[in-house]
Amino acid sequence: MRHQALLLLLALVGKIAAKETSTVTSSDEATHTDETTNTDDATNTDDTESSTVTAAVTQSVLIVTIAVVPLTTTFKPPASCTQGRLSQLASPGYEIWINEPEPAYGEKVTDCYPSQYIGRYTSLANESSSIAPLMSPLVCPEGWVTAKQWTNAYIACCASGYNLAPPSVTSDSDRPAYGGTCYSNFKSGQTATVTAYDNENVTATVKWIASSSADQAYGHVIDGFALDLLATATSTTTSSETASETASETPSQAASTEDSSSITGGAIAGIVIGCLLGVGAAAFAAFWFYRRRRRQQPQQTGHIGELDGDPPIQEFEGSNVTATSSPTASSTVSKPTFYTGTMPPYRGGDEPPIDRDSYSGISPLTPEAKVLKDSRLMHAELDAGWKGY
Repeated sequence: MRHQALLLLLALVGKIAAKETSTVTSSDEATHTDETTNTDDATNTDDTESSTVTAAVTQSVLIVTIAVVPLTTTFKPPASCTQGRLSQLASPGYEIWINEPEPAYGEKVTDCYPSQYIGRYTSLANESSSIAPLMSPLVCPEGWVTAKQWTNAYIACCASGYNLAPPSVTSDSDRPAYGGTCYSNFKSGQTATVTAYDNENVTATVKWIASSSADQAYGHVIDGFALDLLATATSTTTSSETASETASETPSQAASTEDSSSITGGAIAGIVIGCLLGVGAAAFAAFWFYRRRRRQQPQQTGHIGELDGDPPIQEFEGSNVTATSSPTASSTVSKPTFYTGTMPPYRGGDEPPIDRDSYSGISPLTPEAKVLKDSRLMHAELDAGWKGY
């Protein structure tokens, strides 16, 4: 009997030990399974988008993937969106927002924003921020302005009349305006029609009065890279890189480049000046020799011979007749005077000599000449030709 009781006790102890072992095994398996599930969930996060932003929401970490969406045309919102449709949101502090795309949980107002933007927009519950896509390239919608522009063609668009307040902490260095807010100040005592919301439903449409000029209305930022500034930013970057390369040259390289450039320029200038001086000197020398040759050229005198080969007889007194190598029609010869010298002896035949009294002493070609009994009257030619009888 005592033996049977001992066996039952041992069996009970074994069952208890087996149960505890099973409990520990189940706990380990559950822990392992939970860790595996969490790891798989993190691994299966959509990685097809371009960038990731971490947002803190009530002691938890929310991993949200941000898309890059192009907006290449100018979006034109309806007239109601440009009239300043204001909403007062209960969270986080009854702030007033213009054209709020998600004023209450599960409710979206999409007509005031481009579909490319609003399709990727997400509002964070109980937070003053939201998740918005990066627009690249970006064209600001109609009724919006470029609130700020960066050197890399990145811009932030705000509704007309609103300024940009950059975020206090930049979450993405490529998007310095992301997390920022557009704002506009009210005037003290200004009245505005506001649609007030709680966390779920519309509560009322009321008249809201600004208590001071510090009261503000807020708006969402549409940020991205401007289409018309991308080419300018690219060319500016190229110019900056070229300037940096030039500035990084060593002093010896810069001096060598400068010396070679100055030598080349001086050589070219010397060649040009030398050519000009040479041409000028050659022209002056040619002109000087030409003038000197003309001055030294001897004058040619026409030789007058007799028809019968006898030596030339004495000329009549009067102006000299000089023959030129090329007489011209405009040449003039002065009229000869009467001959008063001694008459040469007559060497003719039977004809009597010419009466001296009737001798006129001028050329028989003139009207005053009279030829008496002798056609061999001596005369002087006016054209510097032959003289004789």
